[in-house]
Amino acid sequence: MVEPVLRTMALILGAQVAALAALERATPRTGRGIWLAPRTNAPKRATELWFLRYAAVWIGAFALIIGLGLYERFTAWTYL
Repeated sequence: MVEPVLRTMALILGAQVAALAALERATPRTGRGIWLAPRTNAPKRATELWFLRYAAVWIGAFALIIGLGLYERFTAWTYL
């Protein structure tokens, strides 16, 4: 049996995904990429790509820490 807290969390996550999907569909398409700087501005584009990769590493690290329960073994020094 699914606990009420898990059901509530699943409903919240589902609502967030539905809201993001609705916003994605409502955003007009321009036919060009809107996430990165154009290739004509190579330094800015390279910096943006670096930050995207850096963010993926941090998200992965936090996912491992939470998923494996490593935070339970952390000490005061670990949080520094």
